[in-house]
Amino acid sequence: MKERSGKQMRVWSLMEQGFHSLANFAMAIFLARELPKESWGAFSLGFALLLFAQGFQRALISIPVATMAHDLDLLSGSLTFWRRLQGRITLCATGALTLAAGLWFLCGGERSVAEALAVSALLAPGYFSLEFWRRVLIQCRDIRGAAAVAGGLLVSVALLMAALSFATAGALVAAAGLCACTLLAGAACRLRVGSLLPAPREKLDWSDQVARLGRWSIMSHIAFSGYNTAIQVMLSLVAGPAAMGVFAAVRNIIQPVNTLIGAVDNLDKPRAARAFAAGGFPELFSSLWRTMSTLALVGGLYLAACAAAGGFLVQIAYQGRYGHSWNEVWLWCLIALAMMAAQPLESGLYVAQRSDALFLNRAISALIGLGAAAVAIPAWGVQGALLGLALGWLSTAFLALLQLKLMARDSEQASRLEGVQG
Repeated sequence: MKERSGKQMRVWSLMEQGFHSLANFAMAIFLARELPKESWGAFSLGFALLLFAQGFQRALISIPVATMAHDLDLLSGSLTFWRRLQGRITLCATGALTLAAGLWFLCGGERSVAEALAVSALLAPGYFSLEFWRRVLIQCRDIRGAAAVAGGLLVSVALLMAALSFATAGALVAAAGLCACTLLAGAACRLRVGSLLPAPREKLDWSDQVARLGRWSIMSHIAFSGYNTAIQVMLSLVAGPAAMGVFAAVRNIIQPVNTLIGAVDNLDKPRAARAFAAGGFPELFSSLWRTMSTLALVGGLYLAACAAAGGFLVQIAYQGRYGHSWNEVWLWCLIALAMMAAQPLESGLYVAQRSDALFLNRAISALIGLGAAAVAIPAWGVQGALLGLALGWLSTAFLALLQLKLMARDSEQASRLEGVQG
């Protein structure tokens, strides 16, 4: 019965993540077809900058909530703390992006970058709110309720696209509409959470723990951005916003793999934390291998299909605006394979509370990926950026596996020594 319940939750988690991704995917396809290439490139860069800003939210809230507030009493007692921290992070991110957009415009910088910063500032309040409350709702193990909210978000985005199709709207108007949709979805999640959580037995303040773990998590996020967001910024500045548009348009084709990774991670990161607490590294590895097997089986089949027919999908989806882009499709498939390996392994480092090791891995990967991109983008444009991104993700996966193996060996040696001394 427990196994059946776990499978049902995974199905609901996949649906929830799928609705979110389908909403983003549909809007991305719509905007890539409707907007000029330069404007679509600016919107894509703005969304990438939003994800960079959300990385701080993930480091300080999403991951700590998933690993620390692992039952309803702990979540109820600490919700006020998390909510206040969430408000401060949202205010800082929105303010910083707005200020950056204004300064860039006043200083006469590239117009597309100023537009991208403005897009990210408009998106931030809604996406931050939705990310926080859906994570809390998932932590309440109400995956079905989270899926229902995600379905409502998909409907609201469809209505937004219908409205935009009847008006001459640019990237900023689309961003404002998406912010409204996500704010409504976040409010729905919040209402659901209020009906599920028990009254707190005591007020919990985890400032010290979050500061200790979050310091390394933030540094890891900044390092990660070296082979992710920074490469996209470099591509926009060196090759222009139209090249960024091609980069993002082809990425949409492999978006279902990101959906799968997110859905599995929603449930498997807390499961890995419980496994590590119960049985140490052997149980942790067992949990991680199950996650990787699921990703390889389902995601691998989809990537094989993309490798065979992805160019035709690009041609059809965008009505020939971006050609077939075969090389870009194949490089994105390689990146997705590396992501499916790296995500569970990095979760293992989070669960083992070794965010310092994660930072070291990502810093090395950033040097490799960003260095390769700096050499390759001037020569090969979009393909050069994808090459740098692929090398960054492959390095991350390899280094995370190496770190976990070393930690497991040290733990085993320490256990043996304790046994001998005992």
